[in-house]
Amino acid sequence: MITKFNLFEAYDPNIKVTLRSGNVAIDMLKWEITNLNNIVSRYIESVYGPYGYRYLSDKIINVSGKAIDTEYIGKMVNNIKIYSNIIKSNNLKTKDEFINFVKNNLFDIYHFDGIYFDKNMEILDGTIKKGKRGESKSLEYLANTLISKGVTNFEIKTPDKYQDNKGYDGYLIYKGKTRTIQVKPYTTCEINNNKINIKSEGSLTFGTNYLVLYKEKTKKGEKTYEFIILDNIKGEKIVVDGNLYICTPKNIVSATPEDVDEIIMNIKYNTKNYNL
Repeated sequence: MITKFNLFEAYDPNIKVTLRSGNVAIDMLKWEITNLNNIVSRYIESVYGPYGYRYLSDKIINVSGKAIDTEYIGKMVNNIKIYSNIIKSNNLKTKDEFINFVKNNLFDIYHFDGIYFDKNMEILDGTIKKGKRGESKSLEYLANTLISKGVTNFEIKTPDKYQDNKGYDGYLIYKGKTRTIQVKPYTTCEINNNKINIKSEGSLTFGTNYLVLYKEKTKKGEKTYEFIILDNIKGEKIVVDGNLYICTPKNIVSATPEDVDEIIMNIKYNTKNYNL
């Protein structure tokens, strides 16, 4: 049984999604970007399907003499960094300019002979590798946090391809119940009037029981991480607004950034014995 309580307001078709590139911020409604993603997805399937690409497949295929990982092909859809690069490269300023450019330049952006293809592969190589590192470190941090709070006899499982595509990066199994886990990178965390605004560059489109946010840093060639764990608890709804997660201190299970940790150290919810 998968238990879900008070999921994010992420399925609302009118939720705002913000695409950023430098000083340019283009706001779209979720249904608008979903429609655009569907156009991109159909085009990708038409181009790469004849070479063996299938939705959720994970293999290397020969595309007109180029060896391409189908995971990379699938993740060209709804990729915020690819969209941001398109905005930057073409000096796009408005939503209509962006949507029309993508619709009118599908070959250049997504075809293996298109002018943006090599850059797309470079973007995907970086984001996929970083994402896998972040997911592994985040799930490890979640497990260690639960242990430190007295939770025992639990299991954290990674998803299969179908589950991963639904937005889940892990499953916490405890006392016969399964709770969903989502992992996202974050860039900033600001606290105003007891509300916490956490900015993420990811696509904030799915609900979950636990959200683990991570920030990867590189210093002298070594990677370090900061984490924030949010529990989507009953009565404390986490709100998704554009590129922000908005919550209260009661949603925070644990956090490594000192400015966040100071706020939650003495609240009742953050006690030694954490009740799942």
